[in-house]
Amino acid sequence: MKKGMSGSILLCLSFFFLSQAQDQPQSSVGGFNIGFHNYGISFGNSSIHRGLRFNWSDDSIEEINGLNFTLWRPGEELSGNVHGLAIGIVSPAADNIGGIAVGGLAVISKSSVSGKPYQVQCGAQEQISSAAWMTAQLRNARAMQREALPRTN
Repeated sequence: MKKGMSGSILLCLSFFFLSQAQDQPQSSVGGFNIGFHNYGISFGNSSIHRGLRFNWSDDSIEEINGLNFTLWRPGEELSGNVHGLAIGIVSPAADNIGGIAVGGLAVISKSSVSGKPYQVQCGAQEQISSAAWMTAQLRNARAMQREALPRTN
C-alpha cells in the first residue's frame, strides 16, 4: 500500500514540476533543475543540460547530453543537439540527434540523426549534402521558370 502511494505522489510531483517549469512564454527557456551547473535532473525546458531531462516539448534546445524524455510534439523551430537517449511519447526533436532516439509517432531532426549532415546521391553522381543538392535543385527550377516566362520588349 505504501509503495503504491509513494509512486503516485512521485508521479504527481513530476507532472506538477513539468507543468510549472514550462508554464511560460515560448521565447523564454527554463526549468526546475536539481543538480549543479547544468548537471543532474531537469524538469522543464532547460536549453543546456547534462543528465536526466524531463519536459513537455523540445523547444529552444542548445545542448542536451544524457536522457531526454519528452511528452509532446516539438516547438515551432527545431534547434540544438541531443546526445544520448532521446525518448518521446509523441516525438523527440532537435536539429541534430546523436545516439538512440525513440518516438511514439516519429523522431524529428532538422539536420541529422547520426550527427552527420544528410547526404543525397542520384544515380551514378557523387554523394553531396542534402543542403547543397536542394540549393542546386531550386536554382535549376527558378532558371527554368524564368525561361518559360513570355519575353516583353
